[in-house]
Amino acid sequence: MPSIVAYPSKNDTILVGESARDMIRPIENIVYDSKRFIGRQWNDESVQSDMKDWRFKVVDKNGKPHVQITRNEKEKFISAEEISSEILKAIKLIAKNYLNEDVTHAVITIPANFRQRQKVETIKAAKLAGLNVLKLINEPTAAAIAYGFQNEVDKIVLVYDFGGGTFDVSILKCKGSTYFRCLGNAGHMHLGGQDIDKILVAYVIKEHLKTNPKRFRKDHPLYRRRLEEMCRKQKEVLSFNEGPAAITVEMGTEDSDVIDVKLTRKKFNELILKTVKGTLDYVDKAMMRASLDVNDIDQVWESVSGTSYDNQTAVDVCLYEGERMISSLNHKIGEVHLDLQDGMERRGYPIKYIYEIDSNGILNVTVVEQATGHQAQLRIRYDGSGHTEDDVENIIYEAEKHLREDKDFVKLWCERHNFEDKIHTKKRKIEAQLTENLKAEALKVVSKYLRWSNNLPKPISLYSSKLEEFNDEIDKFFRTTTE
Repeated sequence: MPSIVAYPSKNDTILVGESARDMIRPIENIVYDSKRFIGRQWNDESVQSDMKDWRFKVVDKNGKPHVQITRNEKEKFISAEEISSEILKAIKLIAKNYLNEDVTHAVITIPANFRQRQKVETIKAAKLAGLNVLKLINEPTAAAIAYGFQNEVDKIVLVYDFGGGTFDVSILKCKGSTYFRCLGNAGHMHLGGQDIDKILVAYVIKEHLKTNPKRFRKDHPLYRRRLEEMCRKQKEVLSFNEGPAAITVEMGTEDSDVIDVKLTRKKFNELILKTVKGTLDYVDKAMMRASLDVNDIDQVWESVSGTSYDNQTAVDVCLYEGERMISSLNHKIGEVHLDLQDGMERRGYPIKYIYEIDSNGILNVTVVEQATGHQAQLRIRYDGSGHTEDDVENIIYEAEKHLREDKDFVKLWCERHNFEDKIHTKKRKIEAQLTENLKAEALKVVSKYLRWSNNLPKPISLYSSKLEEFNDEIDKFFRTTTE
C-alpha cells in the first residue's frame, strides 16, 4: 500500500493508499513522504530541501513542519504524525478484516537510522491510530524475523532494503526461528525509489527542453504530477525489459506542449548508476560496524516483487534455463506454488526470492511471503542430460537470431501490462464509488477486457483504441450515478 494520504476538499473523507494516489484534485491535498519529515524541525536542512519538490504546501507551526490544506473552504494544518496515523489506521483495518478481531497492539517497523525524536513521533502517530506500540524495530530486521518465524535459520544475513523513500541495510545473526541479533546497520533517509523518479523527471524535462525551449510549465503542479506518475510507471517497465519506454505527457493544446521522450534500459541504468552505487557505501559501513567482510555473509535478502492481480491468494513461480525472452521457448527446470494472505492489491504485496548456492555449488531458490514468513522451496529438476558446449553455443545462436522477435514480444507484453494497470485502477474506482447494482454490471465490463488482454493480442496499436473503448463503456456507469 503506497504511503499516501489524500484529503478531498468538499467532504471529510480521508483516502489512503491507491485511492489517495488516484485522486486528481486538489493536488495540494495529496500528501506523501510523511516519513521524511516526521520528528523533524521546520529549519532542518532536509525539510527545506524536500519542500522544493513536494506538491503540497508545508508551513512552520511552532517550529515543526505542518501540511497546509483547504477543506470545506477552511484552512487546516496537519502534522506528520497525524498523516502517519491515517496510514496506520488503514493498516489496522486490513489486519482487523484478516484476523476477524480488533487490533490494539502493534510492533512497528522504522528505518534503521531513525533518530530519537522520529521514534517518539512514530509512537505518537500509533496512539492517534488507537495502537499501543509494543516495540519499534528496524525494517530490515523485521523482514528477517518474518522469514525466520517459519524457518530454522543459522546464518549471518545481509538484508538490503531499497524502499520507496529510504534505504536500509542490516547484518543479522540468525539462529533457529527465534534468535535474531543485529550486528550492524546503516542507511539513508533520502535514498529510495522516489529519488530514482526525480532523476528520471529531471532527465525527461532536460530532453524535452532541447527541442522545445521554455515549453515546460513548472508552475503547474498537475502537469508535474502527470510526469512523475509516468516516470514511475516506466521505471517499473524498464526494471524488467530493455525498452525503449515512451514517456508521454500532454500539458496543453499545442504539439510543443506534449512531452514525448524515449528511454532505453541502457540509458536508465546510466542515469541511476551513481545512486545505486551509493548504496554500496552503506553496505560497507554496515559490515564495518559488524566487524565483518563479504566472505562472512551467508545470504543476501531483498524484497523484489508483488502480485499481478488484486486479492491474489497464491503465486506460482517458475525457473527457466535459456537465453530467450519468451519463457515457453526456454527449458523449465523448476517450479513452486505459494499460498498468500488474502486481500492484497495488485502489485502491492511483497514477495521475497532467496537465491543461495550451497557448499556443493548447487543452486537453491526459496520464495517467501514477507508479511507472514510463509515460504516454499523451489524444486529444481535436473532430470535431463546436461548441456554440452555445442548445446550452449546453439542456445546463444538461436537467441541472437531471434533478438528482434524477442524485443517485439517484450514491447507487446509491456503494452499489455500498462493496459491492465489502467483497467485495474478503474476497477478499484468502480468498487469504491458505484452502487451495488451498477458495480456488478461495470465489473462484467472489466472482466471482458481483461479476458481480451489475457490472450496477448496483436498488433500493439490495438491497446490504445481498446482502452478508449473500455473507458467509454465504464464512464457511462459514472454518468448514471450523477443523473
